[in-house]
Amino acid sequence: MLRRLALFAVAVVLTGCSSAAPKAEPAFSPYDCLSVAQWKTLVQLSSDGSQFDAHVSGKGTVGIVYAHMSGADLCEWSSFAKEAAGEGYLTLTYTSSGSMDLDVTAAVGELKRRGATRVVLVGGSMGGTAVLTAASLPEPLPVAAVVSLSAPESYGGDNALNAVKQLRMPVQFMVDQGDSDFADGVAELSRVCGSAHKVLKVYPGSGHASAVLADSKAKADFDAFIRTYAPPS
Repeated sequence: MLRRLALFAVAVVLTGCSSAAPKAEPAFSPYDCLSVAQWKTLVQLSSDGSQFDAHVSGKGTVGIVYAHMSGADLCEWSSFAKEAAGEGYLTLTYTSSGSMDLDVTAAVGELKRRGATRVVLVGGSMGGTAVLTAASLPEPLPVAAVVSLSAPESYGGDNALNAVKQLRMPVQFMVDQGDSDFADGVAELSRVCGSAHKVLKVYPGSGHASAVLADSKAKADFDAFIRTYAPPS
């Protein structure tokens, strides 16, 4: 009995110490592009039964969703989102759950909840296929424009080659001519796209996805296209 009382007393002391100790702040963010403070503002979105991280910045009624390539995360587009937020856009980057177009739809829904009335969809490689597919389906907000960089004709369960035939909003396809595994496919996507306001931009170099925008002319074309069809408000 005395031994049991002694053990109980130790347990009480340890429990009391544990509850009194302040919760430790994380020393670093899991995302290199986010500070600890920014990481703590991440929102959890849900797509096809899975949750995924999203980072929202800026204010405005025009939203921009950025979808990353395979093997990347929300950091791929973080610098572009930060720049656009500074220009008056409401931006969202996310780390895909793997559900492709459904992730995009969840992201659009989050921007609608925060006050956006229309949205631009931007994506590279896998993300490019995802935004093209999502744009062909009912979305929570009107899609003002789409920019797809280095997108394969299909990826996972998303078939962009079929999807683009249904598109009517302005679409800009971008690719580097040295990106040999994707250049022909991007040209074909542009060829069959149903939009009357489609543009195919091919640049020197061999950059892929967001890396295409390392070319100053490509970045200027990217910015001008978005501002033309979806100026911030």
